[in-house]
Amino acid sequence: MDTNDTVKPIHNRMPAVIEPEYYDVWLVPDHQDTSDLQDLLKPHDGDSKAYPVSTRVNKPVNDDPKLISRMSI
Repeated sequence: MDTNDTVKPIHNRMPAVIEPEYYDVWLVPDHQDTSDLQDLLKPHDGDSKAYPVSTRVNKPVNDDPKLISRMSI
């Protein structure tokens, strides 16, 4: 998936951002026909923001709200 302008300077891959109205479609565990899911995989053009966070985000064992706290640079 192409990146949007916010993510492009940071990484060449774009995370999937699924809008709440499509959660029921996206989260069907035994979904057989994935063609309708492909339409949901588009670069997010909403109000995304980028800011530095702790490198603690790189370890799955870390799971607390401070992971997304803005760090000063």
